[in-house]
Amino acid sequence: MAMIDAVDGTASSYTESLTGATQQLTLSKDCEGLRIIVENLVATTKVMERANQQLEERLIASKKEINDFG
Repeated sequence: MAMIDAVDGTASSYTESLTGATQQLTLSKDCEGLRIIVENLVATTKVMERANQQLEERLIASKKEINDFG
């Protein structure tokens, strides 16, 4: 359950990052501003990707645990 809560928090943070990036994109007028926005999106996407991978690994382990007892 702790892993699910952690991923939920990461997903919420990622959603906020996407919302913020959308707002920044409408205001950005230069290449440097766009570069910073893209770099931030890449960084937050990597965090989300790692969290999803950890959750997937935990779900696989839980499934194996359940199958071993069943």
